[in-house]
This record gives sequence, structure tokens and C-alpha cells, in this order.
Amino acid sequence: AKPQFVLQQVDIYQLNFSFPHLLNSSIEITLEARNPNQKVGIYYDELRAYASYKGQQITVETLIPPFYQGQQGTDLLSASLVGIGLPVAPSLGYEVDQDQANGKML
Repeated sequence: AKPQFVLQQVDIYQLNFSFPHLLNSSIEITLEARNPNQKVGIYYDELRAYASYKGQQITVETLIPPFYQGQQGTDLLSASLVGIGLPVAPSLGYEVDQDQANGKML
């Protein structure tokens, strides 16, 4: 059986725009990592995470510390995802504003 990752929680602390088409973001995530395999443990030596919104990367990649997961193990992983002054398409600012005004982020 293959490892599974489930996004458990997302907290958005910052998501705003500065000088034309530059995005600032600060997002905390919690992932649940599951190893359903009954015979094999897994050592994760390099996991990377980033956030994207409507197909555009809105944070830089963040390295999640290495860990070992035993057979049928479940672990919670946390990561801080940050983007400062990331260039994005002009339309993204409008879409974010609309989604925030409607009380939703997709």
C-alpha cells in the first residue's frame, strides 16, 4: 500500500498584494502522513511543501524535517509556508479579492 498524505488544517495569516502583482503570504498547514503498509517502514529524508492558489505558487518551497514512519504509522506534520514579494499573474489579485469578499478561498 502507498503512503497517504491528508491536509488536516490550514490557517491563513496573511494573503495580500503589494506593488503591482507581488504577493505576500503566510500560511500554516498540518498534514497527516499515513503508512498503511503492514511490512515496511518508510524514512522520509526530503519532503517539500508549498502553497498554490488557482494554479499559481503563492509561497516558496519549505523543507519538512526528515522522519521515520513505522509500519501502519500515522504522523502529524506541520509547516510554515511563506511568500514575500512573489510575482503572480495580474488576474490573481482580482480573484483573491473576489473570493475573500465572498467568504471563500478555493
